[in-house]
Amino acid sequence: MKLNEREKRISTRELLDRADERLRLLLTTPLSDLDDRYLCLLPPQAASLARAFTLSSLMQMYESTDGVRSYISFTGEEPTGWIVYRVEAREVVEFDICSFIDGPNPVLMRDAKNILDDLIDLYEVVTFQSLPNNPFKRAYDKIVKHYGGKSWGEAGMIWYQIGNLEEEVSAASFAGEVPEHCSQVITMVEPNTVEEMQNKEIEKL
Repeated sequence: MKLNEREKRISTRELLDRADERLRLLLTTPLSDLDDRYLCLLPPQAASLARAFTLSSLMQMYESTDGVRSYISFTGEEPTGWIVYRVEAREVVEFDICSFIDGPNPVLMRDAKNILDDLIDLYEVVTFQSLPNNPFKRAYDKIVKHYGGKSWGEAGMIWYQIGNLEEEVSAASFAGEVPEHCSQVITMVEPNTVEEMQNKEIEKL
């Protein structure tokens, strides 16, 4: 099954409409009041705006960004996680997972693996990043180990590559710089977009 068949393409607004009270509260609470697994979804340069973002507004921002696709993971009829990735110039330059429940989420991890399999088939290499304190770092480390991928530290971030890697990836090979094809991740939230989202969210508080 390929991506366009596998992805459950419901919008954030649809997710809010079908969410129970617990999930709705999670989606509409400012990120600054949630634990680090949600706060770490914000790009580093937008971390100071955590009070202005909720998980649902962040998901809506991703939905409106060119090249971004997202997937809602369901356990039965219950939405239990979110997967998002970004393609830039036919390269996957971002991949994030977010669990809506506490504790293990094997269905989300299974869905993440299936999507990664499809992305590798389509694009050969998947590159993504994580903050060192991201609670999902262990999951990302397991993903990289499973695929025989590489990881390295650069610019205060941990970078990962999996797929059909032709040469060894290391921090030294980039001479202290973020790989060019990954730079789009850091600049994904443009200043105007951040300001607009901030104003909308502040009006709701």
